[in-house]
Amino acid sequence: MVTTSFLNPLMESMEENLQQHVGFVQRSVPGMTVLDDNGLLQVDSGLSSDTFNKITRARLRGTDADRRIAEAVAYFKRVRRPFACWVGPGSRPLDIEKRLLEHGLENTEAAIGMAMELFNFPAKPDGARQLTVRRAASPQQITDFANVFASNWEPPDPAVLTLL
Repeated sequence: MVTTSFLNPLMESMEENLQQHVGFVQRSVPGMTVLDDNGLLQVDSGLSSDTFNKITRARLRGTDADRRIAEAVAYFKRVRRPFACWVGPGSRPLDIEKRLLEHGLENTEAAIGMAMELFNFPAKPDGARQLTVRRAASPQQITDFANVFASNWEPPDPAVLTLL
């Protein structure tokens, strides 16, 4: 875990959870690449989709931030794959969004994270009796999950169906 002591523990945990999620599959699939050097996390699925190709968890020093951003952007241009660059409260340097724009990236969307201290979680959440969680156990169930997941994008992202 990359410590970002300037964040509160809940925010730090939330960012770490997201970073682990971003490269989880790519770390274990041959042909996919995860470059993780404590200053930047770069994930390349090999698919032509910014859903699964990311530059994130920037913890860069101002002195080498522009060089590192340029290298990461150049990598995806060289392999000709779309990618997304995710910036969060722990991203450094503080002016990273401005620097990304200067490197030709565009701010196209924003997402809001949610977190809750577990000691505040109700013992029996409302609606829990109507919820059933189960692991997909057949090719058809995996396909059904992938179709629902792919529909998060407009139009649906076909790379989701390829990956899952």
